[in-house]
Amino acid sequence: MSTSAGWRRASWVLALLVLLGIVVGCTEDTPAPAPSTATTVRPFTVATTQRVRQLDPAYVTTDMGAMVATAVYQRLLTYNADTHELKPDAASDCLFRQALVYECTLRSNLVFHNGNALTSRDVKHSIERALTLGVQAGTAVLFSSLSEIRTPDAKTVQFVLTWEDNQFAQALASPAASIVDEPSYAATSVRSDDQLPIGSGPYELVRRSNGEAVFSRSASYEGATPGSISTIRVQTLDDTSAVEQAVIAGTAEVAWQGLDEPAVTRLQQQIDASSSHTTDSGWSRVARSGMLVRRLIWSPSSSHRLDAALRGRISLALQSERTLDSIVPRGVDGYAAAFSQGGIATVPTTDTSGITLVLGYDSGAPGAAQLAQVIENRLQSSAGLDVVVRADADQADLQLSDALPALATATGWMLPYLTNPLPGSAAKVEQLDQRARTTDDGNARTVALSELQQQAAADNVVIPVSQTDGALFVGPGVSIADGGFGPGGQLALWGLEQ
Repeated sequence: MSTSAGWRRASWVLALLVLLGIVVGCTEDTPAPAPSTATTVRPFTVATTQRVRQLDPAYVTTDMGAMVATAVYQRLLTYNADTHELKPDAASDCLFRQALVYECTLRSNLVFHNGNALTSRDVKHSIERALTLGVQAGTAVLFSSLSEIRTPDAKTVQFVLTWEDNQFAQALASPAASIVDEPSYAATSVRSDDQLPIGSGPYELVRRSNGEAVFSRSASYEGATPGSISTIRVQTLDDTSAVEQAVIAGTAEVAWQGLDEPAVTRLQQQIDASSSHTTDSGWSRVARSGMLVRRLIWSPSSSHRLDAALRGRISLALQSERTLDSIVPRGVDGYAAAFSQGGIATVPTTDTSGITLVLGYDSGAPGAAQLAQVIENRLQSSAGLDVVVRADADQADLQLSDALPALATATGWMLPYLTNPLPGSAAKVEQLDQRARTTDDGNARTVALSELQQQAAADNVVIPVSQTDGALFVGPGVSIADGGFGPGGQLALWGLEQ
C-alpha cells in the first residue's frame, strides 16, 4: 500500500470515529422521554345489583326500565314524585280546551337522538302503541278515559276523553307515555333490547353490556330536566356485598337498589356516629322515606288465583309479619288502612293437599331472597301450604315485588290491582276508580280511594307485606337536585349532580 493510500484510509477511520463520538455524545446529552402518566378516567358510576333491561318504554315494569325511560325519552309532562308538581317537558304547555279535550303544544326544535324531528304524530303513535303493547304493565288503566288522539298540526296534540279525568295529566308523565321515533318503533311489537333505544331525552344510551350501561348527556335536548353530568355508567354488580364494597372503596359515586338491610344498617351506624353525618368513606344517605314497599302479587295466570279461601289464608298467615296495611303506602295522599296487621291471626283449617304454590322473586332485589324464605316458612307453618321459592321465575303463582309505581300517586300504587281485578269485583273496581278520578270534591275522592283499598283487602290479589325507607347513598360531592327523581320515585340520571 502506498503512503498516500494509507494516509487516506487513516483519515477516513479518524473521521468515522469522530462522527461516532459526536453521535454518542448527543445521545448521552439528550434526556430520555418521560414515561406516560396518562390513565383512564373512570366515569361517574351508579352501582346496583339490578340489570338494565326493558329499553322499550311501552312495556316498563321494573325500576331500571323506568330509569331508562325517564333518562332516554321525553314525555309531554314531567311529574315530581316528592312535591306532586307537574311541569311541561316536551310540551310548552298543556291545558283543557274543553271539559273533555286536553290539548298540548310541543316545544320548538324537538329532535330525537338520531336527528329525526319530533312531531305530534310521534306522540300519537307512542301512546297508542303503549296501549296496544303495555296492557299487562297497567298502562290501559292510566289511559282508561282516553277516547281519541288528534293531531291538527305538527305541534299540537289533542286528547279527547270519554269522561272528565282529574288524573289524565299525570298519566302523560308516566313512563308509558314516553315519546318514541315512529319509524324506529313498530306499532304492534316491542323493540328488542339488543337495539339501543332512540329517544329525545336528556341522556342517550350509547353502550350496553351484561354488566354495565353507559349514558351520554344529549346536546340536543330541549325540556325541563337537562342533565349536568356528561357521562354516567350504571354498573350491575354481583351482590350486595360488592355494592357495599364500592361504597367503602369509593369505586362508585351512587349506590342504588343494591344494598340489603344489614348493609344499610352498617352504613347508617357510621353516619349516626359521625359529626359530618357521613360514612367512614364520606358517603351520605339521601332520604327516601317509606319508599321501599314490598307486596305479594298474584299472577293473573295462576290456576289457584280464583280460590278465595286460599287467598284469604295467605293474607292471614302474613298478618303478624305485616308492617304495611294497604296496597297504597302510608304517606301517599289517599292512603287508607285496610289490611289487618300484627297479633296472631287464626287461620282456618282447610285441606290444602295437592296444592303447591310457586313464590317468585327478583334475584337482583336486595334482601328479596331472605324475605321470600321468611314468607315461605310462614305460609308453610301457619297456612299448611306447600311453597316452592324460585328466583326470576317465568311462571309463579305469587310474586314478591318491591317495584316502585309508574306514578307516586294512589292510583299509581294501585295499578297491579286495578289492572287485573277479580272477575266478580271488576265492575265495582272500575266504578270506584272512575269516581275517584272524576270528582272535584276532595272528600268524595278520599272516600272512593278508601273503598278501593277496602275492596283490595277483601280480594287479596295484591297483599301488602312491608314498608321501610329506601336506601340511596351518594359519594363525596354528589347530590340529588330538587325534584331529581322519576315520576314514581325512581332514580333519575338527570337529577344527579357533582
